[in-house]
Amino acid sequence: MRRFSQVKYVIKEDSFDGLLKELAINAIDFILADRGIAPGTQISANSFFLGESSLSFFARAPLTEEQTFPECLNQMPLLIQGNTSGIRQALTSWLETEQLYPKVVAEFDDTALLKLFGSEDFGVFCAPSAISKHVEEQYGVHCIGNASTLNERYYAITGKSRADYTISEAIVEAARGILA
Repeated sequence: MRRFSQVKYVIKEDSFDGLLKELAINAIDFILADRGIAPGTQISANSFFLGESSLSFFARAPLTEEQTFPECLNQMPLLIQGNTSGIRQALTSWLETEQLYPKVVAEFDDTALLKLFGSEDFGVFCAPSAISKHVEEQYGVHCIGNASTLNERYYAITGKSRADYTISEAIVEAARGILA
């Protein structure tokens, strides 16, 4: 936004399919998503893999000396992403594989709201490790551990006619830098 300050930005949150429909009719120019376009999709678009990040877990208070990650998650209150999130199924699967049974106290479609509730000590939550420092500073929480085998992937999707769009290219470049 600093580089292209003359442009008016409209940021939307919607289902993946809803955003693809808007892209198809040129109502939006760019989608950041946790998945790319499926093969055989009828929408004329470009899908760019940006990178991936493992997930870290955050809590208002740091772990005590007696606590170890990830075992500390057992019976701990947990704030999780809603069913529309791509990471939800992977997180649930990871918890089962690790034989961890936290107490899910709330589900959020809005990740900023999830982090806000975490900062108010309603439970532990996870966020991409790539932005761990930002999450700690912004929300006043502590990273209590990293699930290195639990990864979230990120994609940029643009309409084919927008393939050379300068702002889209700048966003893709910046995102790849963060996720590198």
